[in-house]
Amino acid sequence: MLIAAALVGSVTFGQNEDDAPPAAPVMQTESVAGGGVYIVPIRTQITDLTRDFLDRCITEAESHGAACIVLDLDTPGGQVSSAMDISRRLKNLDVHTVAWVNTEAISAGALISLACDEIIVAPRGKIGDCAAIMIGPEGLQSLGKTERAKLDSYIFAEFRDSARANGYPLELCEAMVTLGPAIYRIKNEATRETRYVRSTELHEFNLIAPGEKPTDEVGSSDWAIDKKVLEADKLLTMLSDEAIEYGFAKKQIADETELAAHLDTTVDQVHRYEANWSEQLVAVLTSPIIRGILTIVMLMGLYSEMQSPGLGLPGAVAVIAAVILFGAPFLSGLASVTELLVVAAGVILLGVELFVIPGFGFAGVAGIALIMIGLVMTFVQYEPGPGFMPTLPGSWDMLREGVITMFVAMMVSAVGLYFLTKHFGHLPLFSRLVLSDGVSAGASTTESPSSPPTASELGVHIGDSGKVTAMLRPVGRAMFGDRLVDVVSDGQWIEPGKTIKVVAVQGNRIVVEEV
Repeated sequence: MLIAAALVGSVTFGQNEDDAPPAAPVMQTESVAGGGVYIVPIRTQITDLTRDFLDRCITEAESHGAACIVLDLDTPGGQVSSAMDISRRLKNLDVHTVAWVNTEAISAGALISLACDEIIVAPRGKIGDCAAIMIGPEGLQSLGKTERAKLDSYIFAEFRDSARANGYPLELCEAMVTLGPAIYRIKNEATRETRYVRSTELHEFNLIAPGEKPTDEVGSSDWAIDKKVLEADKLLTMLSDEAIEYGFAKKQIADETELAAHLDTTVDQVHRYEANWSEQLVAVLTSPIIRGILTIVMLMGLYSEMQSPGLGLPGAVAVIAAVILFGAPFLSGLASVTELLVVAAGVILLGVELFVIPGFGFAGVAGIALIMIGLVMTFVQYEPGPGFMPTLPGSWDMLREGVITMFVAMMVSAVGLYFLTKHFGHLPLFSRLVLSDGVSAGASTTESPSSPPTASELGVHIGDSGKVTAMLRPVGRAMFGDRLVDVVSDGQWIEPGKTIKVVAVQGNRIVVEEV
């Protein structure tokens, strides 16, 4: 559900030194003398975390009697639903709001900026380009005509409301959202009035675009073309001087000292919010890298716990990783009960496969698949309406991020599990977790030697047969004559009492298979 930060044919404009822009419209600056100015930084992608952080800051600022709330914006875009929530929250405030584009407000950032009472820009600032794009498994994909019209209409409705409230040129607002005809600025020679019109509307003012042939419909006019603002089939992205020239921004502001002077207050009346520790922690825990690591820890812990009955250290670590893995997305609004139920169903199927049904078949595969699907679903923002598949722009991007993260985590886990399968019973820590019939593998009725005996020293050779005494998962113990020996199967789980034979001997590592 992103308004994507990627540009689709966006354009910026240079300025000839000999062609000075016309004076910007006269705009009154709101004085906040006698009240505090509270700055809320928004310097990442727009998500539900951003919305909740902003809501907390606004509530606190209002309780302190704030005269002005300034959004310090440097964002490439974000989720549509979160941006819409923020936009509507800002429009319903009684406190004066300022969007400080420092240094860019692209996509969802532009939507939020226009919702404020006024806009100021930093030098080299940039604002605009709010077109919706769809990113699927194969990369950037085109939207159908109906889907494109629906999304553009949904986004532009919010832009139109902001434009009418603050007097922004409606044609330029629409040009940030959707591709269309070229846009010109025209000036009335008699009244000095300026307007922004599409190339298809020039004939209404008895004008034609440069290079076109005149028609009988074109006659004398008080209007003249002043500037070509935007090429056809391009999206509008304005630099700081263009944002001022076109009537969106009031002035350039480089730092908080200039901001205080602009708002007719002093620097000591300017206060800046920062994310608290819990907000920062949730942001870190929902990052793809951390979630991938937590998935690896959870899978490795579960496997290690299965090697030893009873809840031990590996099981506790796996549970903690799982709680964090699902808890952080719940707090950020990315996960719901649906994802938890999907994962719970997967865990149940996997448990049935491991402890009820012999071997490993459909239930185990389905359980693992459901667990992975549930984890991937926690990467995707909730979308209203029927169905589970993403439909809004950016949801495919989030889905792709989740699939890649889980795939990499599964591959790393597979390597780790293979290592544990081969060496579990002989690792210094894990060897103590493998239990036999009432005795841990690390324990013995006699004093352990300083180094484990080899298979030949134990009198075990390839082809020897024995009986399993402790469940092989795949590490366990077997009895060869009167000798109790640690053994490992080649990935197969073998129940106590089964007959086995030795198929490989590597030092003190004895590999067996069921007869």
